[in-house]
Amino acid sequence: MLEVRDISTRLGGAYRLTGASFRQPPGQFLAVIGPNGAGKSTLLKTISGEVSPDRGDIRIGQRARQDWPRRELARYMAVMGQTPSLAFDFTIRELVELGRAPHRGAEAARNNKAIVEAAIELAGL
Repeated sequence: MLEVRDISTRLGGAYRLTGASFRQPPGQFLAVIGPNGAGKSTLLKTISGEVSPDRGDIRIGQRARQDWPRRELARYMAVMGQTPSLAFDFTIRELVELGRAPHRGAEAARNNKAIVEAAIELAGL
């Protein structure tokens, strides 16, 4: 469960997001839509931890987002911008494999190849 409670975030001295709240059950999709400047990107940056909210609370499962160790949180959440810029010429497979980085040394790492193949097939890449 992702729960966002009354978050407000300032960037560059001005509020870009005010009073956002919602609950997102596991396994469900959520579309964030709105005009340019409405705060969509700021919402995603705040949820992911790229920026901190000035007010409010973000919970993932039963824990506050800031209480998650970054590596553990990376096993549950990933963010890729709408227009990613990559410094290197990665193949799709290499890019998907990067998403497995938080699982290095974990039990799940043994299945990386099969997991990457399944993700590529599921996404139709």
